Amino acid sequence: VVEDVWNLLRVGMKEKNIISSEVILSGITHIEDLDVNDFIEWIENFYDDNIIAIQKLDGTFNMSVGRDEEGIYLARLSKGQNEPFSSGELPKNPIYNALRGACLVFERDDVVSLLEEKLEVGDAIDIEVLYGKQPNTIRYNLDKNYLAFLRFIKGKSGDEAEELLDSIYESFKKIEATVNNEVYYYNWETEKVEVELREEVWKFTKPQILDKLKYKIDAEKDLKVLEKWLN
Repeated sequence: VVEDVWNLLRVGMKEKNIISSEVILSGITHIEDLDVNDFIEWIENFYDDNIIAIQKLDGTFNMSVGRDEEGIYLARLSKGQNEPFSSGELPKNPIYNALRGACLVFERDDVVSLLEEKLEVGDAIDIEVLYGKQPNTIRYNLDKNYLAFLRFIKGKSGDEAEELLDSIYESFKKIEATVNNEVYYYNWETEKVEVELREEVWKFTKPQILDKLKYKIDAEKDLKVLEKWLN
């Protein structure tokens, strides 16, 4: 029965363009994916207790770590790339330096063992890779690289997923992993892409839950203007 209800919810969400793939996300890809009426309703109810504001991390790469019958695997499920890969199978160019380093961390025996303790077959977690001081457009000035546990995208759902994700983070936040990553870069003197082995330090994190009331904005007047314009 639960599966039937969830499948109905998935169909409804896809019809509303809240999700665009077979992978169920705990939320929407972008706020502009909502139609106008749903957007207005969302803004009107934003400060209700059932809506949680979570920090959006601006990472270098998105990836997934999951467990199947063969063990722990790495993929990019939320990007529609379901085929598992390893650090050694990634293209040898600068774009994949961050993902390669992240894979090396998840391939460590201690990390694999801990994941096998926490995940059941069919579970998969969405991961944001924060690589370097400026992982993407936002400069975080990080002293290490980070792997952020975002959400369950397969398997667990609801309160069970949130509780397990918190438990996983509590176990992993104590880990500081050092890996030797093959880092590719463009050498302007030789005008070639070259590679060097670099020691990288990685840690684990989780997006912060934000205090909505701290940033409370009265949007009622603006919403009335929008609704008047629409009608």
